[in-house]
Amino acid sequence: MPKDKVKFIAYDTSLKALSRKNRLNPTQPEKRFWQQIISRKKTGYKFLRQKPIGDFIFDLYCPKLLLDIEIVGDTHYIDDQLLHDSNRTQAPEIMGN
Repeated sequence: MPKDKVKFIAYDTSLKALSRKNRLNPTQPEKRFWQQIISRKKTGYKFLRQKPIGDFIFDLYCPKLLLDIEIVGDTHYIDDQLLHDSNRTQAPEIMGN
């Protein structure tokens, strides 16, 4: 297996059902970003939607690039969500992503 390919990234398995639910019901900003910018046809890269990583679910994740993308919408400006988003930003930085 090539060095740059990550085989498995640990995640909280209790997030799996929520991840699937979110994937089936994307927000309008997520849907637009996916269709207009990030689809494999346009980028040449595979992006996973609603990817659980650690204790968080990221809107988009590219395993080859080790890149996670969070689409910020109105719900991200609620105080509790701001703290959650701050913690989510720190998690991939600690893991080296």
